[in-house]
Amino acid sequence: MYAGIGGAGGTLSLLIVMFLFAKAKQNKELAKLAGIPGLFVINEPIVFGYPLILNPIMAIPFILTPIVQLLIPYFATVMGLIPPLTGVQVPFGLPVVINGFMGGGWTAALMQIIDIAVGCLIWFPFFKISDAQMYKEEMGESMEEIAEEYEEKAQKVQEA
Repeated sequence: MYAGIGGAGGTLSLLIVMFLFAKAKQNKELAKLAGIPGLFVINEPIVFGYPLILNPIMAIPFILTPIVQLLIPYFATVMGLIPPLTGVQVPFGLPVVINGFMGGGWTAALMQIIDIAVGCLIWFPFFKISDAQMYKEEMGESMEEIAEEYEEKAQKVQEA
């Protein structure tokens, strides 16, 4: 219910960060494609579309986010801030927050929203570094293409 909201690694938070802060075109498009499945706890498009697998830098938030997303509701339950979950087995694929509401009421749904926000804070610095690198690569490639076009035009002018 709480650990890994949006799939393994808490990737729904990563998707939200991508929607809000992506500069690289590749990341913007991936967020559009993986957004709807991410709401339904299907995170394969983001896990394999974004370089998360075999990426040691992105492994840190991928492992840390679900742990934090589990510890926050655990301590909130132990301290009596929220009631324990009802024990209802919620069907897989139900959208986030709706499954929280079904599994524990409005407090569980609210706790999921808090977990998503905390996950966004964890993913943000790692994503910004990665996005900046991708954006520079995109700009570098496009600048090279522009330079090649100008070289071709310059050669045609010299030949004429």
